Amino acid sequence: MEEVEVFRAAKTVAEEPRSERSERSGSPGREALGAPDPEVVAVARRRTFTREYKMRIVEEVDRCKQPGEVGMLLRRERLHSSNLVAWRKLRQEAARKAPRVKRGRKPVAVNPLAVEVARLNRENARLALRNRKLEGLMDLQKKASELLGIELPARPESDENF
Repeated sequence: MEEVEVFRAAKTVAEEPRSERSERSGSPGREALGAPDPEVVAVARRRTFTREYKMRIVEEVDRCKQPGEVGMLLRRERLHSSNLVAWRKLRQEAARKAPRVKRGRKPVAVNPLAVEVARLNRENARLALRNRKLEGLMDLQKKASELLGIELPARPESDENF
């Protein structure tokens, strides 16, 4: 039974406004002093920047010619000059580490005529295979007609040239 009463008492204290609790406890509340509420804690998170953003800002700073332009740019982007120094170092390191010459096989220059010759050779091989198949079918027809006693019409001479 006592646990239920303690629970109810705690619940009523939690439901009371903060100012009433501080008056009841006898100590003046922070609200009376005008101080911010210490229980509201904002979680600070660092800003993160993409590589593209960093390089864009460094390039913009490099293009600045007039006095005060860099400061205006940094204020506009809410950046500190130390960001700019660190990002310039990153750019220099990236340029130093970048490979000067591509590694691996060198690309072979393809002759456009060689491509056409290869295509024509494939087509020639395909047509030669088709020709052999058709000649085999014609020989089969000749043999079948001889066995059955059917006389085939004579082939025109112009077809033999093909």
